[in-house]
Amino acid sequence: MPIRLKLSRNASPTLRRILIRDINTNVAVSTLLNSAFNEDEVEQLASSRNVIDEVLTMLAKKREWVSRYNV
Repeated sequence: MPIRLKLSRNASPTLRRILIRDINTNVAVSTLLNSAFNEDEVEQLASSRNVIDEVLTMLAKKREWVSRYNV
């Protein structure tokens, strides 16, 4: 798990899509807190059905992401 946490902090877009769906909540939330997340990725994440609840809760708490209509 520590390896996945380190990867989530500096992950490429492809790796972020994989890690955000991780079963471990720490890995998924750490990936979401990655500053390289752009709005298009957030929209795809919000419309995805295979994301854990904690990630969707984090999305709902970010004002700049919730202000977008599609999120």
